[in-house]
This record gives sequence, C-alpha cells and structure tokens, in this order.
Amino acid sequence: MTGIVSTLALLLTLCAGAALAQAQITATVHVIGNDDGGPLRQRLAEVQRLNARGARVEIRGAHCHSACTLYLGVRNLCILPQTEFGFHGPVYPDRPMARERFDHWSRAMAAHYPPPVAGWFMTTARHVASGYVALRGEALIGLGIPRCR
Repeated sequence: MTGIVSTLALLLTLCAGAALAQAQITATVHVIGNDDGGPLRQRLAEVQRLNARGARVEIRGAHCHSACTLYLGVRNLCILPQTEFGFHGPVYPDRPMARERFDHWSRAMAAHYPPPVAGWFMTTARHVASGYVALRGEALIGLGIPRCR
C-alpha cells in the first residue's frame, strides 16, 4: 500500500509541476519596442507560436512596421495609442512577385489581422509596394484592439 501511495504522491507532484510550468508559459509577456519588420514567413510562424502558448504581446515602441504589424493577430495583445503602425503589401526584396503569390501572401497576412484591419488591408494597404501606409495605435484601438495600461 505504501508503494501505491508513494506513486500517487509522485504523480500528483508531477501534475502540479506541469500545471505550474503551463501557467508560467501562459504568463509570458513579450514587449515589442521599435520593430522594422522582417521576413514574412518567420513572423507568421512566430505569431502562431505565441498564440499556441497563450503569450501576451504588448506593442510599446514608437513604431511597428511591415511584418511587425502581424503581431496584431496575437489573441492576447495590447498596443499604445501613439505607436505608428506601418502597413504594406507582400513584396520580395530582390524580384517582382507573381500575381498568384501576391494574392496568396496578402490573404495569409490578412488572416492574422482582426477583421476590421484585415478588410482595410485587403482593399488598401496590400497595394502599397514601397513605403508604408501609417496608422496610429489610436486608430487601431478605435477598431477594437486593446490599449495597454
């Protein structure tokens, strides 16, 4: 009987440890400062990982441009009203993009934005190939994205 009790105690300890580890992962906060963007595929994968872990993302920099804007697809997110978000469509840095690839990557990006932002992106920002269309966090907060406190 003592062996069964010891085994149960060990299992309960392991389960409690696993629950605590999950709570610590869920409580992870990623603060985004000034972010100029980067490779689209990598940022999409990062947003998926953050959502899978339940991580919180706080965009607190002066600017969040290009692929950085995909963080708007993180479910546990907040932004500052003064942050400038710079949007543009998908581009290859070294060659033209075929129309079907442009449409594919535009849809992939839009799928990571909240619906009001996604609609605006598909009608307006995705057609910008050089520079950015800038929106302040204040405008995005007006569309329902939570404000950081």
